[in-house]
Amino acid sequence: ALRPCWTGSSGGGGADEVPVTTNSLGMRDREFAAKAAGERRLLLLGDEVVFGTGVPAEQTLSTCLQQALAERGEAWTVGNGGVPRYGSRHAAQQFERLDAAFAPDAIVWCGNLGDDTH
Repeated sequence: ALRPCWTGSSGGGGADEVPVTTNSLGMRDREFAAKAAGERRLLLLGDEVVFGTGVPAEQTLSTCLQQALAERGEAWTVGNGGVPRYGSRHAAQQFERLDAAFAPDAIVWCGNLGDDTH
């Protein structure tokens, strides 16, 4: 899992580096308040694709998905539970760790099969 409340960088080095921070749950995301009545939450799990290696926070899959859902009139809070190099077993463990704290109504697991076959 990612270290909670961490600040650093991610990317290929040099000009490709982008700032990264994690919240108190160890997610590359903002802090989340307690779940409000009627709030719908979606937790994205996976590897560097979900985490957003090399891209700023506003370009991560979770941020883009939340914006796309809002444009359709669907209010969801989308959380980024991605960790680089995580596979399906890791994602299951990540879900167990974040389930009670984030309280998702739905989860989506994404993987990059390009490097997971090795």
